[in-house]
Amino acid sequence: MHIADELEETFSNHNWSMIKREDDHIIFKKNTNNYDYFDIQIGSKINISVPLLHSRFQYYTRFDLNSADYLDYIKNHLDNYEREREKARN
Repeated sequence: MHIADELEETFSNHNWSMIKREDDHIIFKKNTNNYDYFDIQIGSKINISVPLLHSRFQYYTRFDLNSADYLDYIKNHLDNYEREREKARN
């Protein structure tokens, strides 16, 4: 199974769109602004850039290809990001 397939439902449940889907590059974006996006690049490592709430900057990290932790990292960051956005609205 491709990484995009494993993540697509999770992101769509939070109203994020997959705007790029290639074997080595996936981007999920929220329609709220140009800075709310997850950028996942697959090469010799899995490079992940995630949004920081109320910031133009991204947090960047990488995982080994044989690591299973990257999926949990992405899903946990998405859940936390959405939770913090909701708190900021109230």
